[in-house]
Amino acid sequence: MTYGEAEAACEALFEKLLPKADLMNHLTDFAPELSYLAYAGYGESPNRAYFIGDNDIVIANKGASTFRVSTVALSRRF
Repeated sequence: MTYGEAEAACEALFEKLLPKADLMNHLTDFAPELSYLAYAGYGESPNRAYFIGDNDIVIANKGASTFRVSTVALSRRF
């Protein structure tokens, strides 16, 4: 799924991707969910990438308690 496809999927549900600022301000709330998703094998391999707003992705590694936020190249497919 591309970033644009993720945006379109959210828009189809009258939602939007989580803004980076919201994720960073509430990271302790999101960390358990991201940890579980990585543990359960959800997300795109190899690093379990999850699209968020502002052209960014969250990278979660299996078993990790910290997460990396990176800017995504819009043409890149995960």
